[in-house]
Amino acid sequence: MIESTLMMSVVAASLCQAAPLSHNLEVVQPWRDALADAQATESVVNTIVIGDSITINRDTWVYWTRDDLADRFGYGGEGSLDVHGVSSGDETSGWVPLPFFVQPWGRNSAWSRHFNDTSDEHRLVPTGTWVTADHKEGGWWMTFEGNQATLRYIEEAGAGTFTIKLDDQIVATIDADNGGDPQSVTYELPVPEFGTYLMDIESVELVTDPHPARIDLLDVRTGEPGSVIHRLGQGGKPCSYFLEKNEQMYQDVFATIDPDLIVIQCDPAYESIEQYELDLRELVGRFQGYSPGTPVVLISHHHFGGHIFDPTEVMYQVSLDTAGVGFVNLYDLHAERADIEQLGYLLDDVHLTAEGGHFYSDWIVRELLGYSHADLDANGVVDQADLGILLAAYGMSIGDVCFNDMADIDRDGSVGQSDLGQLLAVYGL
Repeated sequence: MIESTLMMSVVAASLCQAAPLSHNLEVVQPWRDALADAQATESVVNTIVIGDSITINRDTWVYWTRDDLADRFGYGGEGSLDVHGVSSGDETSGWVPLPFFVQPWGRNSAWSRHFNDTSDEHRLVPTGTWVTADHKEGGWWMTFEGNQATLRYIEEAGAGTFTIKLDDQIVATIDADNGGDPQSVTYELPVPEFGTYLMDIESVELVTDPHPARIDLLDVRTGEPGSVIHRLGQGGKPCSYFLEKNEQMYQDVFATIDPDLIVIQCDPAYESIEQYELDLRELVGRFQGYSPGTPVVLISHHHFGGHIFDPTEVMYQVSLDTAGVGFVNLYDLHAERADIEQLGYLLDDVHLTAEGGHFYSDWIVRELLGYSHADLDANGVVDQADLGILLAAYGMSIGDVCFNDMADIDRDGSVGQSDLGQLLAVYGL
């Protein structure tokens, strides 16, 4: 009965007009208000993002969104870097570390790649890039910038002991074996003042039954008010991937962060569109349960294939009939994948160039902050500056040197009379 109802909702959505570019974003008004008041109230506004790719380059929209919000409302810190609860051991080697040597993913910087000693393979997720075979030693290390840093790890039966170093000095030795069920535990690093630090986690003993200690995430703050974005989920995964995670672990993390906004962008890897809708609805309900009253925004992927169409329609449908859920549609911003390739937005099938990152981030920020599509400089008002931007691109189309994608207000691939009319209709507002 449930599956047939879901099928009907998908079919009904497909028979209606195409999903709009956004829907129900008034649900994020408390988040907008919190950002606007952050400096006056000396508060941090926390946004959780689930499902955007976690890579070591500035090649997804969240990097640029993080910087944009920090510039507008204050920089509360780098936020959380999630390592997906990946175990630092496996059944064959006994010890495969969790590393991932990264420069701060903080302000105007990029993560640096770290290469395996025996391979040139880029390790974009923490699945073992540092192994010393002779002694089976390993660890997980990263640089971070801030003056508050919280490490989250898992205590559970059989877990091993590890040390935490800060700038080469051991600050803690932790036995993660609690003899019982898994529990999420935090450790506050003794950071003396704002600066850039190297955190290094190393195994004290080889433990293989059931596995070594698990490191969940590092949450870094500046101690200043403003926006903080926490990326708590790997990209390229369907909703079912997150549903399979330990619920208690997620609940603990949500309780610690206390989010003001939850963003979900699940990849459309699914057995059927009906199953995708089932999983998405369950995931939304689960996160709303972890953080009651917190708005949720579903963001579709950009146009890198027709297989995004049905999931986009499902996201729209969920925002139509689920309280507290908004929707941003990136898929329909361009008619074809060829358009965004011609605009120079894509590095590959998924990841974005700097131009692409800027464009999609600018669009998302406008939508979330409630700005008009005609507010081309995104300053909260449609004025002479916006008119000047549009007129500079008037008559241009995708492929023309002077084409401005943001000035294409009606999204037809060119800047013309319709776009000018829409801008003039809200001029001064």
